[in-house]
Amino acid sequence: MGVGGSVKGAVLAEVYGTRYIGTIRSMFTSIGVLSTALSPIIIGWMLDAGYNFTTISLLCAFVVTGVVAISYQLNINKGVALVFSQ
Repeated sequence: MGVGGSVKGAVLAEVYGTRYIGTIRSMFTSIGVLSTALSPIIIGWMLDAGYNFTTISLLCAFVVTGVVAISYQLNINKGVALVFSQ
């Protein structure tokens, strides 16, 4: 909500174009809902299995770093790269 909604819409339109913006937004929303539904189950299972918060946090950081790296690599292979300049 707030500024994030406007920025996300503008970035999605800039990166993917406006032709399929509804499809792309629904895909992002579906992934968001799925991740918020699964994460408490996974974290709860890990806590019950005896993992501590440090281990879980490090695992989450590695997963996020891996996803960002894969996403960046896929964007470069497609010739699409987000460039942030001043």
